[in-house]
Order: sequence, then C-alpha cells, then structure tokens
Amino acid sequence: MLKEQGAKSQRAIAEEIGIPRSTLQHWVARRQGIDADPDLVAFFESEAGIAFLHRLILAAHFVITQLGASGVRMVCLFMELSGLDQFVAACYGAQRQVSQEIEEAIIAYGEQERKRLSERATPKAITICEDETFHPEICLVAIEPVSNFILLEEYAADRKAQTWTAALQESLVGLPVEVIQATSDEGRGICRHVKHELGAHHSPDLFHVQQAASQATSAPLAAQVRKGEADLAKASQKVEAQQAHRQAYLDSNPRPVGRPPEFERRIATAQASEKEAQSNLGLVKK
Repeated sequence: MLKEQGAKSQRAIAEEIGIPRSTLQHWVARRQGIDADPDLVAFFESEAGIAFLHRLILAAHFVITQLGASGVRMVCLFMELSGLDQFVAACYGAQRQVSQEIEEAIIAYGEQERKRLSERATPKAITICEDETFHPEICLVAIEPVSNFILLEEYAADRKAQTWTAALQESLVGLPVEVIQATSDEGRGICRHVKHELGAHHSPDLFHVQQAASQATSAPLAAQVRKGEADLAKASQKVEAQQAHRQAYLDSNPRPVGRPPEFERRIATAQASEKEAQSNLGLVKK
C-alpha cells in the first residue's frame, strides 16, 4: 500500500486512512519481521489472501474441534507447524475466543434451521431413542433414529417420568411430529414416561433384550468355568507334587534301599490328567 502512495510520508498516509501513525509504523515493522517468503507475505497481506486465511482458520477449527475429537490446542499446533502463526496469533487464548464464537454461530444456525425446516415440514409419526448419560450430571438425550436428528440433549435434576416428559415436550415445540414409539432401556421412569404420559409403544433396546436372555444361562456357565478352573489347579498341583517327589529321591543321600518308585509313570499320568483338565476348561469357555 505504501508503494501505491508514491512519495507520501507515513504521517500523510496514516491521516488519509484514519489511523494513528504509531499503528501504521507497527504494521510496517510487523510485515518486515515476518519470517516467510516475500511472495507469501504479499499474498496474505492482500485482500484475497486475508479472506483465504480467515476461511482456512475457520475450517481448521470446525474440522478439529467440532467434527473431530480434539481441542483448541490442536488448532494452535496446526498453525505453528504450518507456519500460519507468522500471520495469525496462535496462542491458546486468542484461538479459544475464535472457537467460542464458532460454537455460538453453530448454535444460532441450528436454531434458525430448525425453525425454517419445521415450518416447511409435513406432519409425521416418528420413533425416538431415549437414554440418560452422566458427566456426572444427568443428561437426557433423545434422537430420531432414521435421520439421526438430536431432538433433546438437556441436563436435568432427576430421571423421573415427569421430568422426561416435560423436557421432550419442550424440545418438540414447533415440530409437526407425533411420537408413536420409543426405544430405551427398562428404567421405570423412562418406561412410565413413554407408556403412560406419551401414550406411545415402548420397545426395549437390543442390549437389554440380550441381557435378559443371557441371565438364564450365565450363572450355570459361570459355575462350570469355576469348576473347570479348580480341576485344572488340582491337576497342576499333582504334577508339581510328583516332580518334587522325584527330585527329593534323587537328592537323598544315601538313597533308600530297594527298587526306586516309578516316578516317570506317575508324572506322565498326572500330566495327562492336567492336559484333560485344560481341554475341558477350554470347551466350557467357548
């Protein structure tokens, strides 16, 4: 910009664009101090370059902190490794503020789109999936499984049926939908909320169906596993005992008079029993 002004002084240029001369001097010194290729500096100082830089930083925040599972510090690291910290403040405080503004914009956009789409939508009967999460506060969550749209995500003081119903009804205001079915665990509060207060059909989720079916067989199977483990431990102890007897006989001085015991046969028999116990335990665990 200084080249375009020809031989004008810094004071004249500052007055023309309406900034203090000290600010103009700071801009000039900062540009001269950037450790980057002059062509790259010229690009990022141009109107198109500044617009591209803003879009790049917003994209990094959106992908890393919103779509991904990382935080603002990863955005700062990305800027440092890419050299963008020469043009934009890469400290945590500055980028945290950008992240907060993006989150607020996303929430505002979501509210606008929810209102716009609900006004155009046709009445529809839906199924919802409900659950409670803890972080550690109780958070009530409900989604529409076909679209994966989050209908409800709200902290609550308790998990009572009335609390569930009030939260869901508030979240459905303005949406032309009717809840005819809900899937959840078998919690008493959530079941009462669905069956009696919504008047909808309740279906248990797959995990709790499997849990109920497995309860009839899990205890007997666990008992068989414990018995198999005990049998294997006893068989292993017998092998160790026979091997210890043989070693004690070999170490004795003088050795007992007469024919030595059949240690090898006894050890082989004990090892066969141990192998059988291992095989039986393996079959039970399958």
